[in-house]
Amino acid sequence: MSSTLRHPNADLIERLYAAIQRADPKAIAACYAENAYFEDIAFRLRGRVRILEMWELVCHAEPTVTFDPSLIAADDRKGRGRWRAKYRYGRTDTDPGRPVDNTLDSEFAFRDRLIVDHRDRCDPMVWARMAFPFPKYLVAGSVAPLRRYIAKQRLKAFLAGRKP
Repeated sequence: MSSTLRHPNADLIERLYAAIQRADPKAIAACYAENAYFEDIAFRLRGRVRILEMWELVCHAEPTVTFDPSLIAADDRKGRGRWRAKYRYGRTDTDPGRPVDNTLDSEFAFRDRLIVDHRDRCDPMVWARMAFPFPKYLVAGSVAPLRRYIAKQRLKAFLAGRKP
């Protein structure tokens, strides 16, 4: 898995990606500091607990995740990587969802061998074209507050559905 010549924070990124690949939210959360920050085109989350909830939603969608360890680099303070997720956006018991094949570039900041800042970047319009039909993708791809609102509502519904 990891080379002993790499920085331990590069190994941490690889552990994170491998945990996403296994759809293991608890192993994912273990990579983050208690007060970590996560941001992508849909979420802006503070704290390991909130980040764990989001990863539980992501893992529930059963994505097929791939990554190339040779594209991971890190030092004591910062790191980067790239990963790819294939999944069905909006899948429910009655709707198969829309196929999404998304490549994300990640930037990280570290403290005490844990992630304190994780930002995933992709082209929101490319993602929206896959996730939504025309003309909805035009709005979803270009209006960031709308994407965040939709994501927040999906996460809220997911969390409400799994609690007793």
